[in-house]
Amino acid sequence: MLFKITIASLALAGKVLWTLAAITRSHSSSPFDWGPCEFVYEIEATAKFECSNFTVPLDCLKTSVNKTLNLRVTRVPAVNGESHGSIFFNQLRRAESRMQLKDALEGPESLLNYWGMSYGTILARHNCGRHVLRQDGSSDVDNAVYDYLDRCVKAGPDLCPLAARNKSAYVLNKRMYEFMDELLRLPIPIGDATVIDASAFKLALRLILYGNSLWPTFSIILNELFKAADQRDLNTIVSIWIPVAEATDIMGHLQDDSMFGIYCSDKNTGTDSFDDIFAVSEELAGVSKALGEVPNNLVYLCARWPYHAKGGYKSDCNGTIKTANPMLFIGTSEVFVGSGVLTHSGAGHGVTGHPSLCTAKAIRAYFHGGELPVKDLNCTADHDAFDTTKTWKDS
Repeated sequence: MLFKITIASLALAGKVLWTLAAITRSHSSSPFDWGPCEFVYEIEATAKFECSNFTVPLDCLKTSVNKTLNLRVTRVPAVNGESHGSIFFNQLRRAESRMQLKDALEGPESLLNYWGMSYGTILARHNCGRHVLRQDGSSDVDNAVYDYLDRCVKAGPDLCPLAARNKSAYVLNKRMYEFMDELLRLPIPIGDATVIDASAFKLALRLILYGNSLWPTFSIILNELFKAADQRDLNTIVSIWIPVAEATDIMGHLQDDSMFGIYCSDKNTGTDSFDDIFAVSEELAGVSKALGEVPNNLVYLCARWPYHAKGGYKSDCNGTIKTANPMLFIGTSEVFVGSGVLTHSGAGHGVTGHPSLCTAKAIRAYFHGGELPVKDLNCTADHDAFDTTKTWKDS
């Protein structure tokens, strides 16, 4: 059977695709004792999940220290046909642990088939020249903001209430930045001890752009916030903003040290000079008027973070890289010799939130037979981004 393997690790985020290797056959002897899964949270799934543990060295760079770590591993058996080999899905902090999993499942002579995820693709740059990778998930933020408003206008007021203002995307985009400037001077108090200031609004906007599930709801808030202060319906704003804030966890991740432990440990800033770090934050603000200031908490805190992971990420991939087999990229890079690049014209972070049957077929063809898409293939999402009732089943 065909398996999708997931690793329970510190950070799970984003979506996209990168892989190395030809299709391989399952390894006959296995150290895994697969059984039913016990998930902390209820999940809705049509697939059957099976779970096991896998033991790896706690320090892969110092194996003489006899300490180990149990990884929780989940697999989803294919419903049809025999195994085409394991497809590794999600990220894992250590490339070494990923390769040990691959060896245990497929044998030491096998190559790695991997469907990577957002931050996992960044971590994977640590593998370049060794177990190769790809990067995905980046985009022109200010264009993404405009795209949200442009899609809203095209969707119409039935799907996007903000479109009822009968303004062009250009006019709404201009109002967006005017409103951000207003919040710097005049934050809006709502509810009990809740304030919409420039920081909270930009952080909310960043998370809203991650996927389209809350787009229609957020447009209701924008429709009120874009009004003059004395014309806003605060009851409407409160009734929507607070649930949206809770759903997107707007402030929660700022209070959780685990996020800083992941980002700051994995990537050493290389300086603790305030002037150097301030220059970085100024550059980020210049890159994006909408969200350039959002990473400031990470930029400044990571500069003083005292712990750094062994073998942490270094941006040392230059020129072109040759892999064992051609790689499939969704929308970013051609630095890998012979790779294929597919453009997914959809909203949000990655390819799974705004589905395209064209994209899905290209991914399936690649994993099943190593087939790359035709050159310059552009797959468009099948449904309006503001119609959040549509899923992959409707494609």
